Amino acid sequence: MNPTNSSDAGAASGTNEAHGPAGGSASGDLQLDVRRPAPDRIEVHWRGKSNSRTPGAFLDPFLKRVTEDARAGGATVEMHFEALEFFNSSTITSIIQFVQEMRAALLTLVIFYNPRQKWQRLSFDALRIFEKGDGLLRLQTAED
Repeated sequence: MNPTNSSDAGAASGTNEAHGPAGGSASGDLQLDVRRPAPDRIEVHWRGKSNSRTPGAFLDPFLKRVTEDARAGGATVEMHFEALEFFNSSTITSIIQFVQEMRAALLTLVIFYNPRQKWQRLSFDALRIFEKGDGLLRLQTAED
């Protein structure tokens, strides 16, 4: 994966959305940048706002491909939400589904968030119920 933006990929399909995870993807005000800094690590950096009424239409296929790439390479996935300005309640559904898919595949997921943003602290602290002590899900603040 390269840290390039592949936003022109959506133009070929007749939509304004790009489909990743090879480089980056965008949907509305949301930008997802994918980096592979090491063979055993995939980073997804969330930027902008996830304010779509149906974010799963974009996020679910994207996150499925991230899971498949991680499985194929035995990679840990890092989700970086620190620069995300906002996500709505519909977005958390896709994130929870991704957490469950990663766990079912026995793949490690590390979620980074900014605790100084109250909405991020509340949203990601609520996800701690999915931490099982097996190391497959870790929630870390940007300050850790």
